[in-house]
Amino acid sequence: MCKQMMQVRLDLLPERVTDIFFVLAATNSRELGRFTQLGFRVVDSDIGATLAVQEEHRSQLTFEAVVIMCAIYKLGDGYWRIGSMNVTCSGSPRDLKAALSKLEQLGFPRKHETSSQEHLVVESVRRYLELSRSAVKVANVDIDGSNTMAIQYAIEVLAKDDADAHPKGEELQQKLSDGLQDAILEEIFKFTNEKVKPDRLRVLPPISKSLNHLFVEVRWEFGEVKRTDNKDHSYLDAALITFAKQSLQEIVDYRGPHGVRIVHNGVVDYNGMWIGPVGTSDAADGAIKYGGLLLDELPRSGKCSFEVHLDRLPPATTDIYVIISSPSGRELSKYSNIVVALVDAWKSHKVSTCLLKSKPASQGVIFCRLSRTNHGWKMGAFRTPTSGGSHNFYPVIESLRKIQSESYPDKFEISLGGHSTRSERRLLPLQQLRAKGEKLQRQLSTGSMSSLITWSPARNPNSRRFGAADTD
Repeated sequence: MCKQMMQVRLDLLPERVTDIFFVLAATNSRELGRFTQLGFRVVDSDIGATLAVQEEHRSQLTFEAVVIMCAIYKLGDGYWRIGSMNVTCSGSPRDLKAALSKLEQLGFPRKHETSSQEHLVVESVRRYLELSRSAVKVANVDIDGSNTMAIQYAIEVLAKDDADAHPKGEELQQKLSDGLQDAILEEIFKFTNEKVKPDRLRVLPPISKSLNHLFVEVRWEFGEVKRTDNKDHSYLDAALITFAKQSLQEIVDYRGPHGVRIVHNGVVDYNGMWIGPVGTSDAADGAIKYGGLLLDELPRSGKCSFEVHLDRLPPATTDIYVIISSPSGRELSKYSNIVVALVDAWKSHKVSTCLLKSKPASQGVIFCRLSRTNHGWKMGAFRTPTSGGSHNFYPVIESLRKIQSESYPDKFEISLGGHSTRSERRLLPLQQLRAKGEKLQRQLSTGSMSSLITWSPARNPNSRRFGAADTD
């Protein structure tokens, strides 16, 4: 009797791995019919408990040389399951192409098998509502423990404001609730020539909501990491920089919010001063959070993400820039397929993507921008090379200030008096500035206060920033 053992660490497998197949092949014989008592046993290595066992396969083995014994697979709920297959095919330990072809005939990998079902559902919804091809997007596909496939899709409704979007969403909800099931069954029969019973297809009620919670995902591919490399060239640094017209508002990267100041060492600058990652305040009101970094060495790809709540941003926020840089000093031309994607955090469907088509020879790039408009937010691509990045944001900030000055020629400033004295007061020490503000307040206490913003603690418009800046 012979036995072979193999240890599998399911907790260390990449997230994308969903199926593991155990294949037995004859080495010194062209067929497995000469062997007896072929079987497998799956044992928990921690406690020694037998999870699954199959001892005899001889009755199903003829003159084939390869047998697919069993499969360990993971469904949408995240739990692993074990299933016996007992499928034979030709081949050898050095040539398993026949085994791979057999698995494709059986519907593996599951992702390829479910992609056709996704297309049928999305196409039937699009035809039923008479929408364009890009209007209906697949959000998520799951297979539960009862082998029931759930396909979630999203329909993007563009409108001037929420008051115009909600009626359109309610109209789509009513249409989807009426005859969508019959449309999907007709589409399946049209493409597969198979009739599916209505009780086997369940259409859940649609839900409409505003798009305010997003994930900004940055994806890239890197080359082979050699042992002789002194630096790690596998990952990239990403950052989100927010502006309030021409004023720098906040910088968020893997270190969190940096705490951009308008007061530092007794000097006031309403354009915003970046002095490094202080981390004692957040001018974005916690609306932007760094999600983390994920590297996969097998396909040599990486991903980092930011969580953005558009409805929680300060009302003065006008733009959000996505900055990508190489922390090791390597040029971005050494990386490939750099993509920034906006993903709906609710149903995980891609709202928009931006691809870096060229390969700049710089260490960083101003990738794209989210801009606030009268009707919501819009995404625009820049792909502008820059010498700055997470190691030094000064060159990036300088370039962004030029862009903002062109986009917003009317500069926004908090004024304590007329336009003639504005340049004199811009960099006054804090104590002197407060004294002058109190003096002006006393002088104009009986007059009009429409053009004056006082610096009293009760009415300080920037108390959120000044609270942390006073300690500098």
